[in-house]
Amino acid sequence: MPSNQLVPADYHIVVPIFNEGDDLENILEKIKSLGYLHKITFVNDASTDNSKTILEHWQAREAIEAVHLKENKKKEGAICEVLEMLKEQGRLSDKIILLDEDSFLVPKKEGMDLEEVIAQASAYMDQENVAGMAFRMDPLLPENPNFLQKSQYAEYSAVRFWNKITSRQEQLWVINGPGGIFRGELLLATLRDMVPDFETGDLLITVKMMKDGHRIDYYTDIKVQTTVPKTARELFKQRRRWERGTTKVLFSEKGFYFKQFVDRKILALQTAINLLVPVGIFVQIARIPFLDIKGSVIGLFINYGFWMTFNGAVVLFDSDARKEGDRLRIIKWFFLQGFAYTAIAVPARVAGFYGAVKYLIFNRPAKI
Repeated sequence: MPSNQLVPADYHIVVPIFNEGDDLENILEKIKSLGYLHKITFVNDASTDNSKTILEHWQAREAIEAVHLKENKKKEGAICEVLEMLKEQGRLSDKIILLDEDSFLVPKKEGMDLEEVIAQASAYMDQENVAGMAFRMDPLLPENPNFLQKSQYAEYSAVRFWNKITSRQEQLWVINGPGGIFRGELLLATLRDMVPDFETGDLLITVKMMKDGHRIDYYTDIKVQTTVPKTARELFKQRRRWERGTTKVLFSEKGFYFKQFVDRKILALQTAINLLVPVGIFVQIARIPFLDIKGSVIGLFINYGFWMTFNGAVVLFDSDARKEGDRLRIIKWFFLQGFAYTAIAVPARVAGFYGAVKYLIFNRPAKI
């Protein structure tokens, strides 16, 4: 469809905020510079720091829209509250973009207009009957990124590759929290059927939509530049939370994931890989009580070497990385990612898996 015939998209952006006072001023200034500040409803999820004060200041100065919850609803619960409010007011847009507070929308190509590419994305969803789409995720790197930021840049490149191939079958592992677009009414209906859980929300929304037979896709003309952990402590906490959430969803939706293997879906391969990584780790750790420490260490290094080779091959076949001339840098940074993964993400995943098992044993909710 020629751009001059595009109808402007009917969309709204929702950004949850919880205790972001240290960075919120800078976040708001950056969003303002990108030009979509007034398309956002910020939802302050009962923050206990000065986030409310900062948002109220911007409400008075810039007339932004902010909703302040008195009780913490967790991320998806807070989003649901805003969508319910918009629907009640007759303002629920046809498309809803969800963004994390530290993530920013930009067109993939310089010089493109963001409103135009969002209109193109919306038109594509209508033409292809798509329920939700992930945007391309790029780590927001400083001028001199550190070791951990470089490693995560390489890791996100592999995520983009998987998104491209799974979307060919109208599926994705997850529409990541940093940024995605959904049909407004469908997103609200999906959230109403969920018990909010900050660790599982993004993955569970995606799974529930696919279970209901809705098409999920990947849209690369819009980038989400997202902040990534810059310290070992931040990365450990993030990966522990991801593992807890993933394990809980894999358990609660095991019937869905088993069906992917029966149907021979690409998503089944990605599921198997997600399961093989911790299994390989736990096998090596299980050898330690039998005093096979040397064998465990060698096994972990073999595990590291295999996944670095695998991820490097993924990048070599990634046409986007090739077109952007980024392959060599990504492959080089994958070696850093391997060390970061072995030293930080491995123990974080073990801790997260243990936390999820403990949760499932003692809580056993009817649904997540």
